[in-house]
Amino acid sequence: MDLTEVSFKRTRSDADFSSARKRQKVEKDKEDKKVLSEEKELLQYLEEWPMGSNIRVRDGVAREEERNGILTWKTIQNDGDPTNLKLLTQLKQIISIQLPKMPKNYIMRLVFDFQHKSLVGLKNGKVIGGITFRPFEKEGFVPFIEIVFCVITKHEQRGGYGSRLMNRLKNWCQQNNNLNLLTYADDTAIGYFQRQGFSSDIEMDPKDWDIGFLKFYDSATLMHCLVDTRINYLEINHQVRMQRAIFCKKMRQLSLQHVEYEGVKKSDRPVNRQFIEVSKIQGLHECGWTTFQLDKLLEKDYQDKIYKENKYLLDSIKGQPSLSEPFSQPVVEKYPNIAETYLQTIPDPIDLRTITEKLEKRFYICPEMLLADLHRMVENCKTFLKAVYVLNKQKAPEKDPLYIQAESINMRFLEPKRQELGIFLPNHNTEVAQ
Repeated sequence: MDLTEVSFKRTRSDADFSSARKRQKVEKDKEDKKVLSEEKELLQYLEEWPMGSNIRVRDGVAREEERNGILTWKTIQNDGDPTNLKLLTQLKQIISIQLPKMPKNYIMRLVFDFQHKSLVGLKNGKVIGGITFRPFEKEGFVPFIEIVFCVITKHEQRGGYGSRLMNRLKNWCQQNNNLNLLTYADDTAIGYFQRQGFSSDIEMDPKDWDIGFLKFYDSATLMHCLVDTRINYLEINHQVRMQRAIFCKKMRQLSLQHVEYEGVKKSDRPVNRQFIEVSKIQGLHECGWTTFQLDKLLEKDYQDKIYKENKYLLDSIKGQPSLSEPFSQPVVEKYPNIAETYLQTIPDPIDLRTITEKLEKRFYICPEMLLADLHRMVENCKTFLKAVYVLNKQKAPEKDPLYIQAESINMRFLEPKRQELGIFLPNHNTEVAQ
């Protein structure tokens, strides 16, 4: 085989390889265009849907500013570089303002310590916040990162910069194969860290982190987060929003839940008021009710039967004072010392006295309505206790006597009724509890 033949084969092989790479690029470009088209369609759908504004990206503003070059991130440390020293000084000033109780000398010592790094956010070139952290990588131990300070300047705290900052740190953790984050959070910061995936349940073995190096703070809770290598943290919030949009779009195709009707107009002048047949109220037939069902539901004999069934369930609960006594009247009346905190935590309070009054007014025209109120009463109690326990840095609210009473009402009276009716009752306080 002469050199010409070898050269020809090599050229042909290079051409085939180049052609294959071009085909791959064309296919990838097509796939990217398809994804962008689907994403654009979903975003358009969210804009047109009245409830679309509720499906938000937590770090959406910051993510968009990144795309436009307004917001940038930089991981730095005290390496003697004048630019980095200037940025660390700006970060130190923000930390001092946001954490006024923290000694300034202590802040300066840690921010400029050679073993600590800082991830800073720059908006139009100016530092708006950052995370100061120290990586621990010792042979024979699982590596971890201690978050020392995490701050965003006050006037930038509503743009999702805090979430973006933490997601940027998790991205750094993935790149450096250091996947455990530990921090001591005070009462005001616990909620933030929980939203970023931190928990007070430490999944690491104590021998790997309790080695005498973590900086302990009074009245603070140790929290841990394990970074998942399979997740793209820079896109996760956006991806979750798109998934929710896809789900809601599909639900719109399968149901009429999103359709709103004008409803019954109420006249201000009694002389002009007219009785309206329930069967003619727009929307009832569309959601599955037939005229026969509506007429039967509102028959006096049937309503008397529903009233007796509802009263029997309510009396059964009230007949157990050891369980029902804490729920006998509104919390703001029975426990006035916690009224303000309770109303800030529980958006829709309910109690047995209020439920009884609604029952006597024949408000509950079906058993599901009564069961929903009783379920809400129980879940309100459990949600509030969980919030109090988190605030007081206590564990196991499930062992609280009041929590046990609420759960007993649920299991003894509500759960059997729920199974009988074949319905699901969600906890509307889930977001509040978190």
